[in-house]
Amino acid sequence: MMEVFERLAARRGDDGFVVLKRADVLKIDAAARRLVEELGFKVGHPVVLDMLRRRGYRVDGDVVHVHEAALDVLIRNIPKVPEPRRAATGGVRVGYFANQIYDADADVVRYPTRADLDRATIVGLSLPEVTEVTALFEPKDVPGYEDVLMLDVMLRRVKTPTRCDILSRHSIPLMLRMCDIAYGSREEVLRRRVLMQHAFITSPLTYDHDTLDFALAALAEGIWVRCGATMCVAGVSAPVTLAGTLTMSLAEVYTGLVMSDLFGQPWEPGIAPIVMDQRTGASLYCGPDRTLLSLASRDLYRHIGVDMGPMGSIGHLTSSDACKPGIQAGMEKAYTAMLNVLAGVPPYISHGGGLGPGGLVGSLEQIVIDCELMSILNRLVTGIDVNDDTIALDLMLQLGFGGGYMSESHTAEHFRKELWLPRIIKRLNPSAWNDEKPDMLGEARKKVKEILATQDPRALDPRQEKDLDAVVGGIGGRGRGAR
Repeated sequence: MMEVFERLAARRGDDGFVVLKRADVLKIDAAARRLVEELGFKVGHPVVLDMLRRRGYRVDGDVVHVHEAALDVLIRNIPKVPEPRRAATGGVRVGYFANQIYDADADVVRYPTRADLDRATIVGLSLPEVTEVTALFEPKDVPGYEDVLMLDVMLRRVKTPTRCDILSRHSIPLMLRMCDIAYGSREEVLRRRVLMQHAFITSPLTYDHDTLDFALAALAEGIWVRCGATMCVAGVSAPVTLAGTLTMSLAEVYTGLVMSDLFGQPWEPGIAPIVMDQRTGASLYCGPDRTLLSLASRDLYRHIGVDMGPMGSIGHLTSSDACKPGIQAGMEKAYTAMLNVLAGVPPYISHGGGLGPGGLVGSLEQIVIDCELMSILNRLVTGIDVNDDTIALDLMLQLGFGGGYMSESHTAEHFRKELWLPRIIKRLNPSAWNDEKPDMLGEARKKVKEILATQDPRALDPRQEKDLDAVVGGIGGRGRGAR
């Protein structure tokens, strides 16, 4: 681990530690530009193809080619966002739409329910390190309406829910009606961009018909459509070499810029290349190779000059491939969060409560553990405050060789700020440890139960909740397959 830190430290740039040298970034960028111009990208929808043709792009069948000069014009018009020059305190973002839950009471991984999502949301809203709460789970109570159930919980619990994803076209009218109830008007719903549809690209370099048809339906309702977020897999949908995977990722991100401009949508790039375990086939969100891809993606973001997301964090960098809170999850989340700090951005945990390959698992207890880790990291980046009061020379001269600082008012005034106090970590002498035998998962379970027994945050009034009941109650008999 120290070797990783030393190598990163040796490659420090002007605004943080870097993985890719400037020459590396330019070489990857040049190759990505050649890809979108010479190979192009496939568009499986005739209406969108016609829109691109009328915009001036070269279209050969279902393949669109983007000349470098046209790409330069789009890039120049992107609002540039400066990055922080040093790490600041960060926070935890709860949520990632996991389709399974680690059930700590039964010690099994199972499919989540709406009640599980509701409890996870309450836990997230009750911890001070959490800065944003989104849906941690996709509830499976009514298959095909996971997005409706996620929005239902977010509207009822979170005062300012952000970016609730629409996962199915048939959910659009229901989710708009639900947001109308919460916000009072359609105009306010659209202004806040509460709802979002992802027009994901399928690697390599393909937008299929159904994805684009869904996007056009969302656009017709005024819903924000995010285009081109890429998750190509090294050795599967991109070259196994990390440089090749980054090149494919950047090319796909550039197609998202083209599509966002075409649809009149703000561009929010998403570079999240992943690797696959060649023995198990699992799609990995952690490991040194995956971590290098994340850090290098930050270098590509900086090259383009775009926002890196909440608090300047590097997406997916603070995940774990373990399906249960424990030693592996602790190792993976801790070292990747520290790399965030070394990269010069806040120690933001973007998958609070998230676990498992591909982010497939969520855990209420992991939310609590992630917040404990964030508390540690925030104390580290806060640093040491040096002034006459904190040096306390007069106090040391006064007390002399006798010591006795515990009873001094100076200690009472400063110890809560200076000394970090854990919430669930147990620091015991050996004899006390033998008596208690604490473990972190057990302590996290206690904290979850304490929160659920005492907290009940609500964002809506009783009339609004009753109106939501009427909308959501209607999906019970529909289930999978509705269109």
